[in-house]
Amino acid sequence: WPQSLSEFQSILSWTGHVCTATYAGSWSGNPTDDSSGCYWYSAATSRCPVSHTGSQRFCPCQAPSCEESIVVSGAESSVRSTYMGLYVKSSITPSSNHGYRPIYQHTAGYHMYYWADCNHWIMTSAGDYNNCAGYFAASSDAFCPTDSSGWQVWTGSVWSSAYSVKVAGVKALAVAGTCSSIDGLYSPRALTASGAISYYSAVRDSYLYYDPSCNGGSATSRWIFDDSSPSSTASNDLDGGDRSCSYYGRIDSGSLDFPLGTRTWRFYCSGSWTDTSVTIAEAPIPSPSSTPLPTPSPTPSPTSSPTPTPTAEQARCVTLTLADIPSGPKVVSLPFASYLCPTKIDRTNWLGGYQYADTFSIFQAGVTVTVTRTDVGNGKSGWGMNLQFQCCQSSCDETLRGRNDEDYRGCQSVTRNGATCQRWTSQSPHSHSNTPSNRPNKGL
Repeated sequence: WPQSLSEFQSILSWTGHVCTATYAGSWSGNPTDDSSGCYWYSAATSRCPVSHTGSQRFCPCQAPSCEESIVVSGAESSVRSTYMGLYVKSSITPSSNHGYRPIYQHTAGYHMYYWADCNHWIMTSAGDYNNCAGYFAASSDAFCPTDSSGWQVWTGSVWSSAYSVKVAGVKALAVAGTCSSIDGLYSPRALTASGAISYYSAVRDSYLYYDPSCNGGSATSRWIFDDSSPSSTASNDLDGGDRSCSYYGRIDSGSLDFPLGTRTWRFYCSGSWTDTSVTIAEAPIPSPSSTPLPTPSPTPSPTSSPTPTPTAEQARCVTLTLADIPSGPKVVSLPFASYLCPTKIDRTNWLGGYQYADTFSIFQAGVTVTVTRTDVGNGKSGWGMNLQFQCCQSSCDETLRGRNDEDYRGCQSVTRNGATCQRWTSQSPHSHSNTPSNRPNKGL
């Protein structure tokens, strides 16, 4: 609540209100003949935030805080079923036409917004958020879409209220206590066919989702940590229909609501399945205000993401490309901590045949790589040229890592029983679906 007239005027400016004059005082004592005057009272009143016909008098109530992410459900069987799912606050600045209400964007690009002229919340196609036309509409002046009701869907010929459309807020999950190095923040990703929300950690490249039956048969319903992206359309066996249960960890549950708090999960730790105490709590979702919402399948930026080299050495090395860096140092991530980067870059190991005199130091901590320019700028200078260098796994690291030792990258090519190992890129003598293209960033 503003404590002064100047604070009130700041709020007026922020909300876009134009006043010929501002006044302080009580409601009963304010004049009524100034149709464009704005009035402030130093305490909350029951008349706030009403605007009155013929006058712009109002108390400066703080606008409600809307959810950063919302999930829309209830019309999955309609002709507009693709509009169901996850929406996130976009970086689009709402105008007076939107009633200064937030504009949301679906993971598939659709928009949800309020349009003041028709007093409706609307869901419509990507990029079309400046009119009263849409495929879903709710006659409601609620400031947040989670408070709207009475949604109708355009079937192509008529508006139908046959579907019970619901809009609910959803938060990220903060995970701690796993033994598979997948702790961190998991953001809502999408709505699966069961109606449960799936989550994803971009830092850990790990998914968290509910599967009614992970083998498509007798398996108990459970929440799962996995490295495979879950299907949004499959009713069970969400990790690709392989008819088997394969994952980092799980907890049996028949509820579509995520089990928060400290609970006992089963995790694959140090070569065996172990009861593990894991704590999971709701957390704010990082604001997307400065970064546009990504498309469902983003293409890694060449300035910030490692790109596997297109050679036979793809499983052993990744090439980092960093260009047009305005200031240093620059931090990037590797797909696995087993990759080792050089400690410095100069013309002797700068890929691409460049002979620049610039030099760089490389500091590596697990999957995190920090690149600092050292020839000028006290470590704070950027660079415009393409800095390219390789990080490779050591030639014979026999350490067993990951779930079922899947991150092993040693030199063994024969099993304990004497069978020759088959390359992931080969379909002979056994055909399989675990190819580098199907399992990107897995070091295959």
